[in-house]
Amino acid sequence: MERIPMTEKGRAKLQAELNHLKSVKRPQVAEDVARFREMGDLRENADYHAAREELGMIDGKISQLEGKIALADIITNDKLTADSVVFGTRVTIQEVGDDEKETFDLVGEGEADPANNKILTTSPLAQALLAKKVGETAIFKGPRRTVKYKILKIALQD
Repeated sequence: MERIPMTEKGRAKLQAELNHLKSVKRPQVAEDVARFREMGDLRENADYHAAREELGMIDGKISQLEGKIALADIITNDKLTADSVVFGTRVTIQEVGDDEKETFDLVGEGEADPANNKILTTSPLAQALLAKKVGETAIFKGPRRTVKYKILKIALQD
């Protein structure tokens, strides 16, 4: 399997979510399943079926998180350079023909926050930017149009 790049902070966030699901959420829902089961006829017990479905989704999420954590490749700033756009860099771009600049942090699992311009390296925009150097142009093929971005600045994230 392919390793998943992430920072220690990202792994810790995934681990905290996993711990919460295992120690708090799953036991609560399992208790609900048992309580609803005691109510009698399961064929007409919507609460029981909903709780069982939720338990299945929680188990799936637990499995997914355990897999991501197991495949984590912790990347630290001492392993990075700001020569080109890679995981862990902050890149400032400008759409060709536009004056507005945008800055994005390329992050791994557990750290994505689009509202604060932290995008996964697997996102379509990040994929268009990866391996580009300052002064180069990245072509992003969006759902409605294709956009050309000029790479203005690359730095390591704080």
